[in-house]
Amino acid sequence: MLGADVAYDVQIRDVTMGVDETDLDRIILDMPEPWDVVKHAEGALRPGGILLAYLPTINQTQLLRETLRHHSFVSKRRSRYCVEPGTLTGAQCDRITGWSPHRIHYERAPFGEARRGI
Repeated sequence: MLGADVAYDVQIRDVTMGVDETDLDRIILDMPEPWDVVKHAEGALRPGGILLAYLPTINQTQLLRETLRHHSFVSKRRSRYCVEPGTLTGAQCDRITGWSPHRIHYERAPFGEARRGI
């Protein structure tokens, strides 16, 4: 995702309790309640930093979007995709019964920029 020549640090911990680091480039979440991390991510990400979350249901996606609406994040995209190797992809994904999670991509707004497109 970042390339072979990019240094990165992967940590697995309870981010709902806070994020000590600052000026992060991205935070990737694969958890049932990512809205509990938004306030911590806002303080940890650099302006333009990416918050990416993978969610299994549209209900969870909506709850996260509502939370982000009250913080300094701007929407970049939301998409669905199939995760099983060899399954149909794209528009065909809606026709199969496999798990097709939602992915949402937000960026922390630059300082002074109004929230938009959420």
